[in-house]
Amino acid sequence: MPANDLVVRWAEAVDLPRLEEFWHRQYGADSVQAVPGRASWLFADQPAGLCTAIVEARGRLVACCGHVVQSVQLGAQSTVEAAFGVDFMVHSDHRRQGLGARILDLRLDRFDLSLSTGQSGGMAALYRRERAVDLGPFQLARTLRRPVLSTSPRNLARDVVVGLAALGRPRIQGTRELLSPQEAAGLAGALLQADEPWLSWRFLDSPYRDYQAWALDYQGARALLFSRRQGDQEIIVHLHSDFGVSEALALTARTSPATAMNALMCGTGLNRQFRQAGYLVRPYGARLIAASRRESVIEQLSPGAVDLFASAADADLIRYPDIPKR
Repeated sequence: MPANDLVVRWAEAVDLPRLEEFWHRQYGADSVQAVPGRASWLFADQPAGLCTAIVEARGRLVACCGHVVQSVQLGAQSTVEAAFGVDFMVHSDHRRQGLGARILDLRLDRFDLSLSTGQSGGMAALYRRERAVDLGPFQLARTLRRPVLSTSPRNLARDVVVGLAALGRPRIQGTRELLSPQEAAGLAGALLQADEPWLSWRFLDSPYRDYQAWALDYQGARALLFSRRQGDQEIIVHLHSDFGVSEALALTARTSPATAMNALMCGTGLNRQFRQAGYLVRPYGARLIAASRRESVIEQLSPGAVDLFASAADADLIRYPDIPKR
């Protein structure tokens, strides 16, 4: 189909039912993308509003890509608006026609920074054309609150190493308190101010009802922790601390109701803080790729420059909600 027969634009609220139907049909009725209410919450309810790119061929929806938008810290002073592409899909009849490039072009014109994980070969090639920077692999941080007796020799060997790393954990004395959603929103507002709406949307108003919010207290200062349980593991999905990240991570481990703690994250700063708190940190598969058309942003991009928990993208959303929101 000639390029001038295609319309590439940002979706409006009226397009949302078409988008949901397209995702359901393309991904399949049993997919995460087909869970009722997920697309509406993930893309339309976020504080940035509906930031989904669509491609139409003679009025028919043939491609789309949702975006999860948030503020990202670059360096000591710079904060930029970044967008993760999520649920990118092209109808089979329109693949290999350059639609991915046109959607990426729309994204880079609108946002300061485009972030991506788990790229296909084609999408990786598009990012290379845009002078994309490989910010490095995601890292899996793990620690134990008490020894684990595993029947798997491999897991046993791993946890021996994890246990040795935990011997260097600072002996932080403090408390942990489970918060109600209202209390968590209040603490987020006090600690993070402008980021409170994003945190409330992502963890408190989410159809994924297994997130818990905790207040950590240490010598009169506080931290806000979001985590979820997976068996006897506590998975750390977000943390902001007024008394030091490594201290808050050490206190998280010492006060956890679980046997083991895991966190998936990237960035030199978070890597260092987890290690200082006695966690074993190892590379974990996916890499964080960044692209921008703002020279001031490009100058600050380098391996490890962006500290993020994986929940900031869609890594913690490729699972089924326990209770659909709608």
